[in-house]
Amino acid sequence: MEDRSNLFRMSALMGLIFGAFWCLKYICVMLAFNMPLLILLYLPLTCFVPFMAHILTRRYRNSLPEQDRFSFMHGWQFSTLLYLFAAILVSIPHYFFYADILPAHLPNLKAQLQESSAMMTQIFGTENWQEALEQGLSVRPAARVLNDISTNFFWGALFSIPVGLILRRRASSDNTQEQ
Repeated sequence: MEDRSNLFRMSALMGLIFGAFWCLKYICVMLAFNMPLLILLYLPLTCFVPFMAHILTRRYRNSLPEQDRFSFMHGWQFSTLLYLFAAILVSIPHYFFYADILPAHLPNLKAQLQESSAMMTQIFGTENWQEALEQGLSVRPAARVLNDISTNFFWGALFSIPVGLILRRRASSDNTQEQ
């Protein structure tokens, strides 16, 4: 029998830890406008995200009684909720970035893109890239944040599949019956 009584509480608690890690990672992106080398820190931290989800899910599984079963679905649900709570927490710096930091650096970015206008036209094969850029930049910060939350949740649900498969375990009573 599986005990899921602590599933929501523990996923919220560990999602807070996971979200704090994401906030630290995202601060590297926000500060990269002034210190470009922080992108070199951001990339390995991003690659570590699925491993950290595995570590936190394994920690949750190990906190459950040894005789309890931990199915794929239980592990997937926990890991997916972990990503959801982390995405909600990281939405705070996302909004701050979209509302305050990005607009401050937008004139510089547009100037750099205008300098490389010929190259951009060559890459995209048309002058419409400027219209697409303007359209993309006109999206409100709240809409971008909601998009980021849903994207993080979607990818988290996908990354949770191998975590659930790897960490499943049978109840100790199932193991003794087979022998």
